[in-house]
Amino acid sequence: MTPATILKNLCHLYHLETPVYTETSVRIGAKLFRVDESMCRSDQFENNQVLALAALGRWKEMPIVGFSLVPEHVETRSLFHPSKPGIEQGKIQMWIDLLQYKEDRPLPEAVDITPRKPKAYELRVIIWNTQDVKLTEDDFFTGEKKSDIYVKGWLSGAEDAQCTDVHYRSLTGEGNFNWRFIFPFEYLSTENQMVFKKKAMIYSRVETEFKTPCRLTLQVWDNDTLLPDDFLGTMTLELANLPKGSPSPHKCNLSIFDPMARTVNLFKIKRTKGWWPFYDRDEKTRENFLTGKVEAELEIFLLDDAIAQPAGMGRDEPQSLPPPKYVM
Repeated sequence: MTPATILKNLCHLYHLETPVYTETSVRIGAKLFRVDESMCRSDQFENNQVLALAALGRWKEMPIVGFSLVPEHVETRSLFHPSKPGIEQGKIQMWIDLLQYKEDRPLPEAVDITPRKPKAYELRVIIWNTQDVKLTEDDFFTGEKKSDIYVKGWLSGAEDAQCTDVHYRSLTGEGNFNWRFIFPFEYLSTENQMVFKKKAMIYSRVETEFKTPCRLTLQVWDNDTLLPDDFLGTMTLELANLPKGSPSPHKCNLSIFDPMARTVNLFKIKRTKGWWPFYDRDEKTRENFLTGKVEAELEIFLLDDAIAQPAGMGRDEPQSLPPPKYVM
């Protein structure tokens, strides 16, 4: 790839604005990278490559997401064995330096290629209330529509989901919970990826490392005693590109998830609170529709800070949450 393509992809990965080029500089959001006029080219395409290469060389200066890039071109090749054609047996990563032979030539400067290690974090999610949740059942005595509401959430996978208690017999879609989820995880900021280990298959002896975008999934369900619970709605929140919650339920709608809507980086601001919408998908029109709203509070800690300021799950100590004032 050309330097300009690499820079554009890097900006897309970290949800930054598209680079804007002038004759002697390239701007990414509020950050401006300049080059000396003597380096500029008359051809605009070639000049953009010079500017992009300068920005990549100084990428560590970018606020929040900046880090030193390895300048060498790293090749990745799959390994195969003739006895198992078509089945990959691993990968090898390498680069090759081709230098002119001289007995007294200096050795090339060593480059640190130690893989970056993820940092340990803890995400705390408080589910305060819901409103306007879809009502799916008929009350046995009155015939009114109702739902027995609870909220489910997970970070690494649905198998690790946590659930609130149940707000029974909601006639308006309102639910009161005051319930805390706690999700420990490891995050590699340079790749904007969450890192976790698990067995790739049930019979695997060792755990395999996986990387996935750091996304919180929240769902709202209707509790059933005899039948399977009814799914009501879902949402997915990317922590590094988090749609900003609405300050009130009346202003909360699906426009929060529009590509041009305002977002925040939870790893930067550490804490946010607001209302976010649940939605479901219409199989006929292939469009999403609103199925409820949740008031939630998201707070992120480095593991050392989380240990110094412990909190209990649900409504447990320490930092216990009060029971809801109105429980039907």
